[in-house]
Order: sequence, then C-alpha cells, then structure tokens
Amino acid sequence: MALDDTDTTLAAQPIAGVAYDINASTTLTVDARYARAFDVLSQRLAPNGALTGNVEDDLDSFSVSFGLRHNF
Repeated sequence: MALDDTDTTLAAQPIAGVAYDINASTTLTVDARYARAFDVLSQRLAPNGALTGNVEDDLDSFSVSFGLRHNF
C-alpha cells in the first residue's frame, strides 16, 4: 500500500535558549522549541486501505536540547 498525500499549511516555531560559560573555552547550552502546524488534513484509512474519512487537527511538538560547546 502506498500513501501519496500533499498538504500546504501554516506552521510556526518559536525558539528560546541560553548559554552559560563553564570556563573560558567551554559553554553549556540549553534551548526549548515549540512547533505548531495549523489545520493539517489527513485521510483516515482502514487496515485494508479503504478510505474511512478525513481528520483535521493542529499538530504540536515541544523539545528541549542540551549541549556543550568547546572553543579551540
């Protein structure tokens, strides 16, 4: 079974982060990201591949990243 679908929708992603100097050459970084895609439309398929309807919703994602940066 192949799924071939395209959809164009508005999306937004605010990002905030901080960096803390541990010493002269090493920095600890943390950033948080929230992403949202608005009014995403997808087809709902039965296990046999039959179309059973459409689903429309917003998609949300939140992530936190930690890192170390070393300057040579």
